[in-house]
Amino acid sequence: MPVYINPDFRRLAGGLARLFERAAEDSFFALPAWYDLVARHGVPRGSEVRVYTDERPGSATALLLRTDNPEHERHLTSLANAYSVEHGVICRPETDLEAGFSAILAEILAERPRWERLSLVELDPRHASYDAATCSLRRAGFLVECAFNSGTWYEETTALDFAEYLAARPSELRNTWRRKRIRLERSNRLSASFFSDPEGIDQAIADYLTVYAASWKPPEHFPEFIPALIRLAGELGALCLGIQYIDGVPAAAQFGSCGMAAPSSTSSRRRLWLPRRHERWGISAANAWTWPGLGFGLKREAAKIYHRLRGEPIARAA
Repeated sequence: MPVYINPDFRRLAGGLARLFERAAEDSFFALPAWYDLVARHGVPRGSEVRVYTDERPGSATALLLRTDNPEHERHLTSLANAYSVEHGVICRPETDLEAGFSAILAEILAERPRWERLSLVELDPRHASYDAATCSLRRAGFLVECAFNSGTWYEETTALDFAEYLAARPSELRNTWRRKRIRLERSNRLSASFFSDPEGIDQAIADYLTVYAASWKPPEHFPEFIPALIRLAGELGALCLGIQYIDGVPAAAQFGSCGMAAPSSTSSRRRLWLPRRHERWGISAANAWTWPGLGFGLKREAAKIYHRLRGEPIARAA
């Protein structure tokens, strides 16, 4: 099965390019350009990207992984970061996922020196690939633990205009929003800009970063990532960046799912603005065919038994 090490996602080989074609129709986060961005700006410097594939027609699957120091730490983890809203395996709807995963795991297990751990992160536990990965890993002899990673708040907005959306919010939230907006509008201090293409992108990025620097958020681990993401989204026609100004100074910004804090108490009450939630889960697999992997897995199982005996909560299953 082909394995691609540090591939150029802008010029993929034929087999890998075909794997991406169908998946990229459904999500921005399955585009080769997205993974190019993550590989260049969204993972620790020096990371090695490894794409394992099963390119047979009926089980065509690609698993995108990385390792930060393959010579010293035999640990593979997903090519994903905190902004990987829809990260998952690359596959077609009709793919035999268990066959694809089994072939990929056979390749991983055959490599020397052996990999000790495999961490798949930010996956959709409702997708068929999640169960396929879990079952395939257990059959291959890995010690597996499934755990919650993160949650994304959202709202279904198909055929929904802003007036309808706002009317569905709690009355307390609507009243607070209207009162503060009216006060700002009457003062003539508030203005706004919306960016959806490359025009004016440099100023948009500068204003966005100004808002971020003044917010409660800590500095980004990868400071080049968001500017590059804004540019990429603009080039692909997928940019939705709104910025509000008070007296001409950037005061609030919203970029897709990457929002900045607005200058009011309502912005932190995200559940009221976005009532629906997608959970993302991870799969941590220890390779029991290696001593470090076996030790890690057994230590983890012993810790769970200890917490159960003490009546303490442990992670629920996906």
